[in-house]
Amino acid sequence: MLIGIDMDDVLGDFVGGLVEYHNETYGTSFKKDDFSSFDFWKVWGGDKESAVKKVCDFYETPYFKNLKPIEGSIEAVDELSKNHELMIITSRPEYIKEETLEWIERYFPDKFKEVYFAKNSYMNPTTGKEKLELCLEKNVDVLVEDALQHIYKYTHNGRTKVFLYDSPWNRNKTLPSNVKRVKSWNEIVKLIKIM
Repeated sequence: MLIGIDMDDVLGDFVGGLVEYHNETYGTSFKKDDFSSFDFWKVWGGDKESAVKKVCDFYETPYFKNLKPIEGSIEAVDELSKNHELMIITSRPEYIKEETLEWIERYFPDKFKEVYFAKNSYMNPTTGKEKLELCLEKNVDVLVEDALQHIYKYTHNGRTKVFLYDSPWNRNKTLPSNVKRVKSWNEIVKLIKIM
């Protein structure tokens, strides 16, 4: 089976690192649970452009370079890689490709067949392929994702099973029939074993 895995907030605790950076830099006291939207400016104020700039600034910091892996992800990826092909499909901008690949190699050495950088609707909305396009091209059987804006594009693709990694920003909608909400990597491993 070919399993596509998102990176931020599925493998690495992106929002956790961003919250820590924002609180230290701007004197705020946000918690990860405050992020009921992935439109960060709706949480911390300002506009889209200033939020994008804050995220770009975050990319330059140790908070970003030292993101913690999501609990259970290292063990689960190790287990899944024994019987399945794994690839990463991320919406990170390509200009942080080197840092991204270094982080993957640090925590998940030799576990992923490929790393694909999909279109980023916040930073570069006119270039790159959508995650759905990449899943269809590569014949991905299962996608593990946390962002609702990607999930709804899979409703017309009955072939790919989607596991939605539970997060504060993805709890407010009804899910399509081919999408299953999961609360841990342990649950993902169990579900894939019975597929």
